[in-house]
Amino acid sequence: DRSITGRGLLALVVGVFALFVTACPQPTEEEDGPPVPGNNTVAVDLFDLTSTGIAPITGETCETAFAAAQYSAVIVWKIGGVTFSGDTFAPSTVYTAVITLTAADGFTFNGLAANQFTYSGIESGSVTNPAGSGNSLVVTIIFPETSAAPPVKVTVFTLDSYVTAPVRGAVPNAAAITTEQFTGTVAWKTANGGNIADYFAAETVYKTEITLSVKSGYTFTGIAANSFTYSDATSVAHAAGSGSSLALTITFPSTGAGEKITVTSTEDLPGLSELLSGKNGGNSAADPINLAVELELTEANWNGILSAIDSANRYVSLDLAACTRSGSNSGGGLRSNGDFSPAYSLDNRSIKIIGLTLPLQAAGIVSGTSGSPLFRNFTALKTVTGAGVTSIGDYAFSGCSALASVSAPAAASIGDYAFSGCSALTSVNLPAVTSIGSSVFSSCSALTSVSAPAVTSIGSYAFSDCSALTSVSLPAVTNIGDYAFLRSGALTSVTISASLAETSFNNAYFGGKIVWTLTGSGGGCTVRENGALLIYGNKLVYGRAASGSITLPDSITRISDGAFSGGTALTSVSAPEVTSIGRDAFSGCSALTSASLPAVTNIGGGAFSNCSALSAVTLGAAPPILGRFIFSGVTAVRAVTISIPSGAQTAYGVSSYNNSDSDALNWGNGFRGMGWDGTSYLNARGVNANVTLDFSY
Repeated sequence: DRSITGRGLLALVVGVFALFVTACPQPTEEEDGPPVPGNNTVAVDLFDLTSTGIAPITGETCETAFAAAQYSAVIVWKIGGVTFSGDTFAPSTVYTAVITLTAADGFTFNGLAANQFTYSGIESGSVTNPAGSGNSLVVTIIFPETSAAPPVKVTVFTLDSYVTAPVRGAVPNAAAITTEQFTGTVAWKTANGGNIADYFAAETVYKTEITLSVKSGYTFTGIAANSFTYSDATSVAHAAGSGSSLALTITFPSTGAGEKITVTSTEDLPGLSELLSGKNGGNSAADPINLAVELELTEANWNGILSAIDSANRYVSLDLAACTRSGSNSGGGLRSNGDFSPAYSLDNRSIKIIGLTLPLQAAGIVSGTSGSPLFRNFTALKTVTGAGVTSIGDYAFSGCSALASVSAPAAASIGDYAFSGCSALTSVNLPAVTSIGSSVFSSCSALTSVSAPAVTSIGSYAFSDCSALTSVSLPAVTNIGDYAFLRSGALTSVTISASLAETSFNNAYFGGKIVWTLTGSGGGCTVRENGALLIYGNKLVYGRAASGSITLPDSITRISDGAFSGGTALTSVSAPEVTSIGRDAFSGCSALTSASLPAVTNIGGGAFSNCSALSAVTLGAAPPILGRFIFSGVTAVRAVTISIPSGAQTAYGVSSYNNSDSDALNWGNGFRGMGWDGTSYLNARGVNANVTLDFSY
């Protein structure tokens, strides 16, 4: 071959092309049907810079850099517009920090409004930033004049007057701390770092994470570790003080136990409402009354229990573990065949049951319908435990928006839509489940991980719209239904069986930059590049986590639709034996600069859409069939050099090609958007004039 240098100007695509992170992408004009998902970086939202502790303090060292979870920073200090080159801050001086932020991997400043950043104690007009764009942003902070004398070490260490200890049923008090020497912010967490919804629960250990900032004239420098105290706390922990800010954690003893009632006779039911009303607890969801029932769970007894709870208007954690089966095989309660039904006579009332422990004799939970989900009136229900339950019916907990945790360790099957719309569900313990129906966890937007070691089959849309889902472990799965992971674009880790059926990859729509792990051997699946590439037979199925330059093995002849879409770390690809590239295959690969495809005969629509850095493509002697809108989304003039073998000029029709002629019938204009079936265009319009093609032979 002989080479001629390509010409033209390449500019970045305006905007970031988002595919399947939080929403389903738009289909190309080539085909109908759901589009191929992709990924975006996450917008920076860490705006408070107080914890960096960079505020000038007389006599202390000038910080010139810091790092946070979402960005790193370099600081240039100025006095009256002139760069300050000293090492320590002078007294009685106004300093301005010019901070250049660089977004961390996976984050961007795109879309950030002007003046979003803050620093505690600094007026809003003295902290400024322009509207965000790209991976860099400059924040300017004008700090108050430093003190005339060196700062005094903080001496106030007792925090009892400024932080309110947790009390069962109380609302967490996150009021800011203000003393003569410092201010502080307060954030409450459970002991394991979990968020608190509304109230402090019973029998729970809580901690508060506090960030303190000194006032002018004071410093934390010289304070020993763990100097701060709180009288009733289990511990108060912090590092040795340094500079203007200090982070500390106060851990408190467990909150008290809630009220408890045990019902062992049907004679107790008529007075149960009065008994509930007479208890101190139950006035909030975080302080429910613990109600244990040890009865034959007939329909009448079940109605009596719910009527008492409704009449008392108290929140209850209901334990039915000791209840026995009734003699009836219909109605609410625990039926003779072991099926549990929550149906009751006051069907239009909302029941304030927070936690529900099902009878140990309960073998199954009956089905509801799309119009009447089974637990539709249990609007406060947060936790469910069913130790003996082996099956969960259709629509059982559908729409239970407060439901956060489910434990059914013996359950083998889950019906369609069983937990759909459970937007607070974060934890599911289902180790024995072998079959998950359609849309079971659809729209469970808080679900972050799934481990189902025994599952072999997953229905369609099972985990669709699970926007927080990052980790899935399905080591035994052999079949996954269509759209099972549609619009679940946060996935980073997936474990599947090497024997997973090929049909499972056709329309499962795994979103995210996934690293794959395979279990078992002898199946059609393999992985390469440390799990970044998932291959089935001779087809590359997923590669969005691929980075840098990759070369596909000769055994791969096909690349699936959307296989690399949104893979922003991929810089070049060589596919020596690939003959077919699916639609949107490299869509949104914004760092991709070159693609070597010497054997390709068919390139799907939108294959390189929004590849803003692509400048070189190598093809074979025969012009490939082209889908439409190969470079859709390119809005600024850029050039791509097409390298083809010597003697292939006639086949490509390059001699008649003209970048300025969008009507010319040739392969080049087909590549620029109009598609090409070998002799003619696929559509009569659509040339992207922003793309110019140069050929080398």
